Amino acid sequence: MDRVVRGEAEYAFPALLEHMEEGTPPTDVPGLCWWDGHGSRANTETRRTVAPAGIPAPDYDQWQAALDASPVQEYVHPKLVAEGARGCWWGEKHHCALCGFNGSAMAFRAKPGERLWQEIDRLVRRHRLLDVVTVDNIIDMAYFRDLLPRVAESGWDLRLHYEVKSNLTPGQLRLLGESGTVHIQPGIESPGSRVLDLMDEGVTGARNVRTLRECENHAPTCSWNLLHGFPGETADDYTPVIDQLPALVHLQPPSGAHRIQLERFSPHFTDPALGFGKRCPAETYQRVHDLPEGELADLVYLFDTEDAGIRGPVEQRLRGAPAAWRAGHADSRLLFEESGEELLVVDRRHGRPPATHRFTGRRRPCASWRAAAAPPPCTGCWHNAAMTCRTGREAVGLLAAERPALVGGGWAVALPPRIRRRPVPCTAIRPAAQAGGSRCSHVPTRGSGRPGPVSASPAAGFRPAGAAVRTRRPGRSVPR
Repeated sequence: MDRVVRGEAEYAFPALLEHMEEGTPPTDVPGLCWWDGHGSRANTETRRTVAPAGIPAPDYDQWQAALDASPVQEYVHPKLVAEGARGCWWGEKHHCALCGFNGSAMAFRAKPGERLWQEIDRLVRRHRLLDVVTVDNIIDMAYFRDLLPRVAESGWDLRLHYEVKSNLTPGQLRLLGESGTVHIQPGIESPGSRVLDLMDEGVTGARNVRTLRECENHAPTCSWNLLHGFPGETADDYTPVIDQLPALVHLQPPSGAHRIQLERFSPHFTDPALGFGKRCPAETYQRVHDLPEGELADLVYLFDTEDAGIRGPVEQRLRGAPAAWRAGHADSRLLFEESGEELLVVDRRHGRPPATHRFTGRRRPCASWRAAAAPPPCTGCWHNAAMTCRTGREAVGLLAAERPALVGGGWAVALPPRIRRRPVPCTAIRPAAQAGGSRCSHVPTRGSGRPGPVSASPAAGFRPAGAAVRTRRPGRSVPR
């Protein structure tokens, strides 16, 4: 390879093209690594970041032409990729210990919501695709004011993906669902507060559990993992977490339990005193690149280190928990209805006897339930007032005994969602004249872990093949 631009290239790449056209050496192009005919050169990187106005809109015309001409077109189910922001507003003020993203430019910058909507509008109309994956490391909180309401009002059946932080409010998660955001990645790494403190995540276990519950209320599919292997963690940090997981079986399960890897640019990497002093390039790199370890260490992103944290039986229990969770999830329900002063909780969770709980009047269990279900929005943690007096603690203990609420560390959070929905299946839309009628797209359906056929056409709407259920939101339409 003759030329590589390190970091953001929107400013450097045009300058490089000018030098190539004029036949002059690109000595002033920041961040450029190049071959001058005698040896390799590495220009100094710039601290200048690309302003939101300089982040270009994607042009997929050549890709579309190649796809249309491809003999395997019918087996490809594409999605549009869009970019609204770069950097991380959370990492600017509180860098998570394990995260190596944005190593060259943490500064957060975002396009205005209206501009991003115009880009999505153009791409959807041009390519006749409704699945939009954003590559932003974290959603711009301003988009809850100037982008998502615009998408929700559009009447389009878009299916969006966003990475978010797990401290979103129920109202924000509701807006994500209304806008067609069917998939979020909120960075839930554990339901245990002590482990989250070791990660320096800036969030509590209760807040993570509540996010999972609100995802059941408002439709988004939530991708998350259970992480371990942090310096300083002990078996006592994980045993109560593992013990409480069966109570969460009705909520969306993690994809797995994984030991963390050391990422370049993360605090764990830049500060060996945090516990990962010994490191070497990950073994996978060594199988691909025939280079001395010292040279490879200057190039790679992931590193192997000595295992830290839990081992033995506790680690085995943690690693086995996601499979047990997934096995029981499809048949599990925990729901509640509220009518006036009466609360009805229906428990059909896997591994527990069926039960129905009814709370009436203004008695303490009813008040404690409401506090656990909807803590005051002004509090940063979920330490509920209902737990500060003796009768309140007794009432919360009563709720925790049957586990319709989770209690620990000075907080309580109600577990049942009000209503259970499923996200709209993802599919590709093409004009009938071009695609020859409806087109079938295979996508994962939440809970099954298996792909399911989905047929769609602009005229007929979107319907899982062989099913009689309505998957479109009422009054929605396909963009024309």
